[in-house]
Amino acid sequence: MKVLDRKIFVIILTIQMNCFSLFTLYFLLSTQFMSVDEIKPGMTGYGLSTFKGTKIDTFQVEIIDIIHNQFPKIDMILARISGKVVDTAGVISGMSGSPIYIYDQTTDNRQAKLIGALALGYTIFAKEHLTGITPIHEMLNPPSTGYAPPGEFSPIKIPMNCPGLPDEMFKELETQFPCFNLLKGQGSAKIIDDSTLPEPGSPLGIVLVQGDVTWAGIGTCTYKEGNKVWGFGHPFATLGKTELPMTAGYVYSVVPSSFHSYKMSTPTRIIGTIKNDNRTGISGVIGEIPDLIEFNMKIKSALNEEKFHYQLIKEKIFLPLLFSSLTFYSIYTGFKGTGDLTAEVDLEIKGSPVSDLSESERNFHFKNFYTGTPKKITASISKVFNSIQNNPFQRINIEEISLNLVTNDTIKLAKIEELWADQKEVIPNDTLNLLISLSTYREGSVRKQIPILIPSWAKKGELWIKVENGATDRNKTQHQLRTIDELTKWLAQAPKNNELVITLSQKGHSGWISGEKFQALPPSKASFIKGEEKNEIYKLRIPTEWVITKEKSIKLEVK
Repeated sequence: MKVLDRKIFVIILTIQMNCFSLFTLYFLLSTQFMSVDEIKPGMTGYGLSTFKGTKIDTFQVEIIDIIHNQFPKIDMILARISGKVVDTAGVISGMSGSPIYIYDQTTDNRQAKLIGALALGYTIFAKEHLTGITPIHEMLNPPSTGYAPPGEFSPIKIPMNCPGLPDEMFKELETQFPCFNLLKGQGSAKIIDDSTLPEPGSPLGIVLVQGDVTWAGIGTCTYKEGNKVWGFGHPFATLGKTELPMTAGYVYSVVPSSFHSYKMSTPTRIIGTIKNDNRTGISGVIGEIPDLIEFNMKIKSALNEEKFHYQLIKEKIFLPLLFSSLTFYSIYTGFKGTGDLTAEVDLEIKGSPVSDLSESERNFHFKNFYTGTPKKITASISKVFNSIQNNPFQRINIEEISLNLVTNDTIKLAKIEELWADQKEVIPNDTLNLLISLSTYREGSVRKQIPILIPSWAKKGELWIKVENGATDRNKTQHQLRTIDELTKWLAQAPKNNELVITLSQKGHSGWISGEKFQALPPSKASFIKGEEKNEIYKLRIPTEWVITKEKSIKLEVK
């Protein structure tokens, strides 16, 4: 059957069965594309990619065969590439999306038609010139199913430059971003202010972070129609519908390697939005600029004060790791990268209206006191950030993050060693003196005397007094939160790590109703809600200059 006859037959069948989109009909009729059915082994053509600056170069392509259903519902065009650059470097990280054009054997003038994007590399031998091409019609009309697992042919990794990132976070990013070829500082840390727009064969990138550092993954543009662009030929992170900053790019050089060749490149300014990230590539719109999160960080020490400014993407999957990485990076470069430190932390997060949230329910403020390694302190701060972003109550559209640290390079740590009282028997409204012995890190023992007023509502019987650290008390109450408003108040008011929390308890009925604890409930209600327990009747918080650990308890008698 001739090619034209076959097209007419497919169109008639499509109309009758109503199983294809109108876009597919457009594709079948288009003269600029070549379908998989038209491609035969031995056909030749060329590809477009950028190997230096913004100049688009060519390389040669020879079709080997078609592998149908290489991935579920996705065909792969197997080809061999050659040319001045690829003969030395092979399949290069950053070539993902390079458009491949094959000469149409049915035309007299051998018109070259777009068949798809160079997208897959032969993982066993990185410099082998075999490559997989994603068909163009599968990029323009991607399948709705999930990610195709890597095999012998896997997606060519997207190079992403991470200048200055410490080894600890670099390894974590590699684990979380397997689709990226992370580079330690090759290239510029700044976005180049260039007005170049993506064209088939030119750099096409996605910015994750910009500001004092720039982290961006840069591949290649496959196809452009008006202000719409397609690229990569494989997923960025299989996000589906998304809003990521789109950028063009500038290539400094190709770094050849027998293991993994890559383009040393940097992004230009943000020019649009990537709106889809699917199994067969990415697509977006030039001119629509997405909103970014403003992240300002200040680190103050005895010697100096450093300020950092970043802009982060709003993608929920990436945001926690980006926040954590940049926090660690800032501490590492702004204060110290190794050893221990102590930091007073002030974290503020502001959000824009989502649903019917009030201003107080979308703005969060948290202060605390930490000691340990930079990585340990970063992990603690990130845990708080995650509890806000991933809270189970309401979606928060984060707009601005402010993080201030007051630091010193000593460990401020104290352990509760002993607890005494100057009386064994007390009466309501009596004053009791507590003696607390703290064992500090390299500062010896410290004894604190704290007067406690026995509440007038204390009843006769046993009285327990517990002294514990603020973190332990805070963790006990977190699971009791029921609303976004309770989370906001808890972050602002919960005990700090450097506080001694003194709790007086007696046996009695208590229970939780709508997130509030009720004391001394009527027996009929108490039996329904909760049985008899040690009931808190008084709590006192005492700030110290140390992060407190351990706990101690004593028992007295109320007469």
